Amino acid sequence: MTEIAGRLETIAGHVVEGWAFNPADETRPVIIEIRDGGRLLGSTSTSTASRTSANGQRFSYLLPPDVFDGHEHVISVRVAGAEADLQDSPLCVVGHEPDLRPAAAGAALEIPSGSLDLVTDEGWVLGWAWYPNSPGQRVEIELLVDGELVGATIAASYRADVADAGVGDGNYGFSWALPYQILTRSRESVVTARDKKTGHVLPEPRKFQQLVVADAVEKVAALEQDLKQLTATIALLRGREQADHRDAAELFKTVGDFFIQLAAATAAGEPPGTLTTLRDAVADVTARHRPFGFDVPLTPILTICVEAAAPLPATYRQLRAIRDSIGGLPVEVILLDTGAAVDTALLPLVVRNIRYLRLPPDRAPVAMLNEVALLATCNILVFVGALAAPAESWLDAVTAGFAEDADCAALAAKFIGADNVLEHAGVMLEDALPVPRGHRCDPYAEPYLDPQPVDAVAPEVFAVRREAWIKLRGLDESFAGLGAALADFCLRLRAGGAGVLYVPGFCMTQAGAAHDQLAEADDAARLRHAADLQTAAA
Repeated sequence: MTEIAGRLETIAGHVVEGWAFNPADETRPVIIEIRDGGRLLGSTSTSTASRTSANGQRFSYLLPPDVFDGHEHVISVRVAGAEADLQDSPLCVVGHEPDLRPAAAGAALEIPSGSLDLVTDEGWVLGWAWYPNSPGQRVEIELLVDGELVGATIAASYRADVADAGVGDGNYGFSWALPYQILTRSRESVVTARDKKTGHVLPEPRKFQQLVVADAVEKVAALEQDLKQLTATIALLRGREQADHRDAAELFKTVGDFFIQLAAATAAGEPPGTLTTLRDAVADVTARHRPFGFDVPLTPILTICVEAAAPLPATYRQLRAIRDSIGGLPVEVILLDTGAAVDTALLPLVVRNIRYLRLPPDRAPVAMLNEVALLATCNILVFVGALAAPAESWLDAVTAGFAEDADCAALAAKFIGADNVLEHAGVMLEDALPVPRGHRCDPYAEPYLDPQPVDAVAPEVFAVRREAWIKLRGLDESFAGLGAALADFCLRLRAGGAGVLYVPGFCMTQAGAAHDQLAEADDAARLRHAADLQTAAA
């Protein structure tokens, strides 16, 4: 076994911090176990995105409240499976649970009411919470698994049963998807929800273990006969686990940073720049946009990734149009926030059951799409650019296109501009350069009415088999532009015998006249919703 270097650096507040390094494979995270004496508290993994001066990967772990009971606790850390602790381990903890009230407040914060109702077998955490004396405020919920903080969300979704029980306006529900690494655990976990302000834990914690895990373990045991296939499968699962961990952390950081700015603006009384106060921001979003949600299917058939590069109202309308167009098809929706609009982080207030990813400032869109492919759970991936409005039955055309041609690995869409002129019907390569097929032509002319092979897909809208994406290791991240990276990817697909097909029924329209009509309808619905809220408040 390769000797892994590492060190327990500190226990600050509730958090254990340190680093570890595997010299045999510096890209692989290290699994760390945290113990209280002889009791295993839990485990965490190092992050390859953060390194110390000693080239180690950072780790952190949130200690459970029972460690702070006034007695001495000996906290030790070691690499999973190792017999010896890391350097400077163990450390002692003696003390009580910290006072979670603000030091200068002078009075205790209001304790919220609510409950953690359910953790579904698919990993959705459902519940509700509100402040009875401040019904207009929204409770920020922190989610913990076995005492470790894994994410956060806002309790602001409409719950008919809560409203029927006479609890305010009923907009106090929350839902949150457990990270992939929790879903794949072969042991039972305890899920807890607490108020971020006060640390109050909602009744009652729920035990969770996905029912299909036992079957998955048996299948993995069968795969041990084929070492090559087993190695590839484990590598894929580790990649997904890392991507999900980074995505959950990025979502928490993005939303947290945004609300910290808004809270600071509220305290100062004057919003910085274009930001509004926290109370006004939440009230504006929830009053101007009627909440809606996507279904949470047991077995989604495809993943839709929507690029959020427009102001919140436009992206809200685009998501609603996609929701209305999918009918009863079971789909998974991922929202990729490019950071172009500061208020995109508030979309989870009014659009439920979407997975949210934030594009870091130092990450190129090409690299981010590779991460989306790792995070997705479905074999069919559909990428939708900003403000692309779907045509009727577009998803039926996508599923049929792949079903009718087993060798087809990617689908090119018909993309119509705001002036009802064709932007492209796939991409052809001329002198090794990608050229949009049918640009500025009549979208209903004969050459664009039937499916036919093309050289590549265009970045605005396209679909691909995830298994083909993984096999080719996704897009080449050395390309700066997404169009060039997709052209290169499709060339590699076709070199391997796979096909790229233009499907006319896979149709989307750029924001224009049709989008304006949708906006007018949304404005009318928004006014009605605001009137309903005023009536309820009166």
